[in-house]
Formats: sequence, structure tokens, C-alpha cells
Amino acid sequence: MQNVNISNFRKDIFNYVNQAIEFGEPINVVSKSGNVVVLSEEEYRGMEETMCLLGNPTMRNILTDAMKTTREEMEEIDWHKELNV
Repeated sequence: MQNVNISNFRKDIFNYVNQAIEFGEPINVVSKSGNVVVLSEEEYRGMEETMCLLGNPTMRNILTDAMKTTREEMEEIDWHKELNV
């Protein structure tokens, strides 16, 4: 994560925003009253989706189990059945 003070961010905001979008790297903007993080909409939406998936206990268990599975053990999952949809 790139750090920049608020004065430098303000001077070159267009460049910093483009960097966040192009490289997907968050920008930590430091000020006397606290810090803010600037990130691309794509990164933000990805974080939202991750939190949503991990916030569902059934999905979290499925994903955790899947991370332990070897390629040879993999099989197709019927998501509607697994999630009772």
C-alpha cells in the first residue's frame, strides 16, 4: 500500500486515483485528523464479495474445505443444492 500525505495527494489527486485504478493498489492518505484509504471500485467490490461469501457460514465452510482439496479430489458442486436455494 502506498502512503502519501494529504497535501501531496491533493496536489496530484488525478495521478493517485489513476494509479489505484490501473494497478489495483490502495493508497493510504495520511492527515493530522486520521487516515483514509483510496481504492478502485473494482477492488472495493471484490472486498465486498469476499466479505459476503465469508459471512455465510455454509459458503465459508465450502470454501475452507475446497482450499484443502487436491486437484485429483475435485468434483463439480451443485451450488443450489449446497446452499439450499
